[in-house]
Amino acid sequence: MKKSRLTLASILFTIVIILWPLLVMFSLPEGSNYVQQFKSISETIHLYILNFMVAFLVAPAMIFMLYEFYVAVSGKKWNFIAKTGFILYGLYFVLVNISYGSQFLYLPFIINSYDTTETLKWYFYNDNSLAIFFNQTGYLVWSIATLTVFIKYLFKSTLIFFIIKILSLSAFTQIVATIGLYLNKAELSSLTFYSGILLFPACILIFVVSLNKKT
Repeated sequence: MKKSRLTLASILFTIVIILWPLLVMFSLPEGSNYVQQFKSISETIHLYILNFMVAFLVAPAMIFMLYEFYVAVSGKKWNFIAKTGFILYGLYFVLVNISYGSQFLYLPFIINSYDTTETLKWYFYNDNSLAIFFNQTGYLVWSIATLTVFIKYLFKSTLIFFIIKILSLSAFTQIVATIGLYLNKAELSSLTFYSGILLFPACILIFVVSLNKKT
């Protein structure tokens, strides 16, 4: 296993998923309606932009980490299933970064316009927006890719395979959440939060595994 690359990948992803929620907390729009929220964003637009620029790094950092983790687990066995899974990771990158990218490349330029319909269409905190649709569809693709790449290792033992169980649980939870979004079931779509939370122990354990010379 290329220990240094996996260590670096897990550190980078850990930094991103710690930094992003902190920025979300400080940049979350205030207000009970969209008009008030748009005004709040306009007043702190640089922080809002920074938040989603960091979010834009989530997908590449995740793919880098999972690529190195797969190499560690499989010993570079690139069969058709694994290649298909990583092609799907590429699609995940495109979909979620249409969502995140729109928040700093497009939304800031229209948020003060009178076209509220267009703004709401791309507003990330509107559950019915295209931004959320692309985001959640992207994570659905991520879930399918993760299960595709790692499912064959799911029922093996040792720490490295326990990590795969966590990743698979995160993927399954996200699939349910995305179906909930499509069906307009808020109680199911909210599960995306828990899917994301599961990634934190996974990346910490990947970091631990990367330091283990026996792995």
